[in-house]
Amino acid sequence: MSTALVKKNASVTDLVDAQKFAQICMQSGLFKDTTDLAKALLKISYGRALGIDEATAMSSINIISGKLSLSGNLIAVRIKQSGKYRYEVIEKNEKKCSIQFFERIEKYLPDGRLIYEWIKPGPPEVFTFEMAKRANLTRNPVWASHPEAMCFNRALTAGAKTYTPDVFVGFPVYSPDELDPDLPIRVIDGEVVVDATVVDPPPSPKAVAVIEAEVSKAKVLTPTSVSAPTSLEEFNQLAKDLQLDLPKFLAVYAVKTVEELEAKGKLDHAVKTLRTRAAATTK
Repeated sequence: MSTALVKKNASVTDLVDAQKFAQICMQSGLFKDTTDLAKALLKISYGRALGIDEATAMSSINIISGKLSLSGNLIAVRIKQSGKYRYEVIEKNEKKCSIQFFERIEKYLPDGRLIYEWIKPGPPEVFTFEMAKRANLTRNPVWASHPEAMCFNRALTAGAKTYTPDVFVGFPVYSPDELDPDLPIRVIDGEVVVDATVVDPPPSPKAVAVIEAEVSKAKVLTPTSVSAPTSLEEFNQLAKDLQLDLPKFLAVYAVKTVEELEAKGKLDHAVKTLRTRAAATTK
């Protein structure tokens, strides 16, 4: 699976360029499911919120029954590239798929050192062919021809909604057949994809306005759009909050000033130590 799908900064930076790019995509004939400019712009806008490039957004995001749906490959890449989450496939066959999700957490040791641990935030996410039958999903012929891929896709999207919502900036993650069980779906190289010949009706102006508002709100909440305090700023704030005896604290690091502490590369460790002290005072 390629991880080159995701990049931090999209090349399209304003609405005019986005419109031009969307029109080029539509004229290329490569995106047969997108014949409406508004729909193309919604895909690109959501892609921006996720931090992916425009071409990937056009090919890996679908609008089905008025809701956004991501390809399984894109969901998997976003989870693994987050650095905060990962998953392991425990079992995958024609009867069931079981996926264990993991979350990376910070842990401070008594001496102030920071370590990272992978924990299981919950039980494995499981989806079975029997569950599909009970929900009457198997009326779609793709379940008969590719049950392993379909069970995996359902388990993955369910786990993404449960354990990794922040990766998708609050948007629910849907499998295509979850939104429309009768949707023509194909499996190509193990990837569940919507048949490109299916054209979703253009979204109404009201739907466009609602989704654009959600995307705009999500972009504000994206970690990359928030300026985190620098280590020096955090050190000064923690020192103030803790009423730190600064000369005595700096002497432990064999320096006399905070600037010297930073110059010798010891500032990050000092900040971690103060974080531990601050956490202890709040207990």
